[in-house]
Amino acid sequence: MSTESARGSRAESARAESPRSEQRQRARFQRLTIAVVAVLVVTAGALSLANALQGPRLSSVEVNPNTAIQRPGQRLILRTNQPVREVTSAQWSITPATDAELTVAGNELTLRFAESLDYATEYTITVEVAGVATGATGTLEYTFRTPDPQLFTLLRTEGVDRILRHSFSGAVTDEVVFEAERIQEYALLGDYLAVVTFDERGTPVLGLEPLADRPAVTVPTPPALAIRVVRASTQSNLLGYIVEHERSGGGGGESTVASTLFVYDLSDASGVPIEVTGIGGMPLIVVDWTFVPGTGSLVAQGPDQQLYLIDPLGSTEPVPLGQHIELRGFIPGTARLVVADFLGGSVLDLVAGSNEPITLREPELDPMLAPGKQVFLDDESFFHLRHRIDYETSSVSSALYFTDARGTVEVFRPPSESSRVLDYCLSPNAQHLAIEVVSPEGVPDHYPVEPGFTATMVYLINVEDGTSERRLNGFAPDWCR
Repeated sequence: MSTESARGSRAESARAESPRSEQRQRARFQRLTIAVVAVLVVTAGALSLANALQGPRLSSVEVNPNTAIQRPGQRLILRTNQPVREVTSAQWSITPATDAELTVAGNELTLRFAESLDYATEYTITVEVAGVATGATGTLEYTFRTPDPQLFTLLRTEGVDRILRHSFSGAVTDEVVFEAERIQEYALLGDYLAVVTFDERGTPVLGLEPLADRPAVTVPTPPALAIRVVRASTQSNLLGYIVEHERSGGGGGESTVASTLFVYDLSDASGVPIEVTGIGGMPLIVVDWTFVPGTGSLVAQGPDQQLYLIDPLGSTEPVPLGQHIELRGFIPGTARLVVADFLGGSVLDLVAGSNEPITLREPELDPMLAPGKQVFLDDESFFHLRHRIDYETSSVSSALYFTDARGTVEVFRPPSESSRVLDYCLSPNAQHLAIEVVSPEGVPDHYPVEPGFTATMVYLINVEDGTSERRLNGFAPDWCR
């Protein structure tokens, strides 16, 4: 056989084998494809079964710790990857324990706190849940920490006054954030301190001093004889203050001194303060006033003791609230204002528009103790200051008490028997007291407005157990402004 004949024979044989080889390859590919698909189907089925048997898991959380320490009724929302069944009280907890209510709607669990949360505290929420579709169970757990707020005080010393910033729970420090030759008073407004100082002529000046990297701002006022009762509403970016100034009588009449309330809107680019007026836009003389907590509305008291509810940025008329001797502050976390009347006290509910008398339990104390400032925790419980006056030595000692339906207990007494309490107030979350105490060696500083004493300290007291948490230099904590 020739070489060419052999080559042709092999070529014919290869052409005959080629279709069979391709068929075998396609068969192998089909078998491999079927095997892979089978594996994927089995794997997907196993994963689906695993997911079906797995309990609900936490997918996201919504909470605002800053708001939670300021007002009661704030929410924390836990979202799960599948709808869950109703949860009983035995299936969830908060550590440390605090009153709250838990509701379930589909894959959302909403926790509503009854009270404001404590400062600088780590809270852990644990919930045992079961899926709606399968009944598979799981445990949801979430931990968050509330902010450690800054606390400010005013320290007056010979030659220079200072505003100090303190940590609430960290190391006790006196960080100077502003100083001037004479500081009358201040209020905290977001990233600013609103401060009343005096120029070289002794005229009061109101300025906004930045706590962050921002320029200082001078707030324009009429030529002022005095600027007083400076207060802020951080939630509304509003600053309020009373300016005592001369007002012309008109028609050649003599000028009179007017006490006018102004509101400065930090978000208003014009920088022009707004004069708070009475009904019909008539000038309103203001003796005392306060912001309604968490809002830009305010309550102002005229010289005839008439109270008005006013929205200074709105177009509505002021709402008369009746005549009352004294504003005693809002019940924490509410729009319920406690006022003093000739025959006792009342609570003005600014939301419901009601006026209800307060009937208080008579404190079980020595009747010779002179009564002082009252601060209400709710409609039936209140703190009250008592002073013992020694007329022979012309000395005064003080103690702070708390009275509710169960009786009266002593909350705080200065470490020195001859020290006395000048003022006190509750923290915004109503869980701590800031108490101003002047030592026996303290002497008056003779400021004509907002006078104080040397050798004054602020004691921070836990309301629940009366324990002393720290002691700060100065007085006028920003909680009380």
